[in-house]
Amino acid sequence: MSIRLIVEPSVAPLVGRCVYVQSDHSLDFVLDDARDRGAIDRTSLTLGMLQLEVDIQTRLLMYVWGYHPRAAWKEGVVNAPRAVPGGLRIDPSVHLAPGVSQAVGDEQSWFSTYDAKNGWLFIDRHSNEAPDAVVEFARGILIGLASSRCVALWLHPSMSE
Repeated sequence: MSIRLIVEPSVAPLVGRCVYVQSDHSLDFVLDDARDRGAIDRTSLTLGMLQLEVDIQTRLLMYVWGYHPRAAWKEGVVNAPRAVPGGLRIDPSVHLAPGVSQAVGDEQSWFSTYDAKNGWLFIDRHSNEAPDAVVEFARGILIGLASSRCVALWLHPSMSE
């Protein structure tokens, strides 16, 4: 099943910063204000081992986190597209349960390209499906949508030991 995401232009992107923790081989998101954590009941959408955190109460995507080893990233040129700020709400037809993750789409592999010159990380499925919308739902995290479905991510993580 491919999960449909609804763009909510009136919702401001979550404020914080995306961080790559080299010792953990993982991505995390550090909130500027802990009150932005949302409800206690959360779940995730998955792109391989990477997680898109979801507040179950609001059904909004919050941020990206999870195991994503840099050794698997390919070096290359990444140009982040122009994005509109906004929230992304999961289609109401999708059942969400605390702690039960769901794949964003089919289990096809996701590939990562990192541009060391500008710090952008691009993650896609090599599907040649161009996004028809790009939304910044958390600071430094952009999602590309094609027919309301996730086809790509652009992350601008700071590097941490």
